[in-house]
Parts: sequence; structure tokens; C-alpha cells
Amino acid sequence: MLSKKDITILNATEKNIKRFWCDVDKGKGTLKECWEWLGYKTPKGYGTFGINNDSVRSHRFSFFLHTGILNENLCVCHLCDNPGCVNPNHLWLGTLQANNFDKMLKGREPKGSTHFNAILNEKKVKEILIRLHNGESNVAIAKDYPVTKATISDIKTGRAWTHVALS
Repeated sequence: MLSKKDITILNATEKNIKRFWCDVDKGKGTLKECWEWLGYKTPKGYGTFGINNDSVRSHRFSFFLHTGILNENLCVCHLCDNPGCVNPNHLWLGTLQANNFDKMLKGREPKGSTHFNAILNEKKVKEILIRLHNGESNVAIAKDYPVTKATISDIKTGRAWTHVALS
């Protein structure tokens, strides 16, 4: 079963498609460069395109226009890591897990204090590392921060906050 957004894409008219391309800057028109979406973008830079009182992601619409493929269970991912790009040669279809793995491999995964779940920040982790270096126990340190001793252990062993160093 198709999602509401995918049904919206399927119901796009020739007029919608012409209007879509008016909001795309193809630069020199080569397949190697990004084709930048000029219309509305979300705060994270993803283009959105209005069709019949609904909105769809511009890169997803471009992918459909070039491949005819719609699959609500798969993401349309960017090879170029430019969320505003609609060049079909820069787009690939993948699972959410594959997209997240791609982000991690390319270093685009939020880490440290930029992660939505972060309790600590880089300054506090440095303080923790200094205390660990001075021989304090995980339990004693954890009492002073709103984290568990396991979190302190993860910092100590390098399983967490690996981008923070003492120096």
C-alpha cells in the first residue's frame, strides 16, 4: 500500500512537473554536479514541493520522475550529501538502516553535545577524563553528573565521546 505522500506524487500533473523544474538550478547541466532545489527548504536543507495542497520532498519527487519507482519503505538517499540536491544521478534508494550507516561512514551522524540525547557536553567529558586520569572511580564520578557508572566506563574505555581528548 502506498503512503499518502506517494499517492500525491503519482497524481502529479504535467503542470506540476513543469513547475517543479522551474525551481531547479542545474548549473551547467552536467550529471556530476548537484542540481540545487531553489524552492522552499526545511531547516535541515531538504527541498519540499507542493502538489495539489500537499507537499513532498523534492529529491523524492525527482527520483520518481527519473525512475518511476516509489516505495514508502525505502528512503531516497544522497550520494553527494547535499540535502537540497535533486540530481537523479546523486540519488539512491535504500533502507533507513542503510541511510543511517551511510551517514555514520561519512561522519554526518550527530555526536557529542549535538546529539539529541546528550546529557553531557564536551567540557564535562573533559572534566570526567581528567578525574579518571587522576584515578577516581567510575562510581564517584558518576555521582557528580546525571549519568550512570556505565556511561563513565564508556568514556574511560573509548566507547563514547571518542572525539574528546585530554590535550
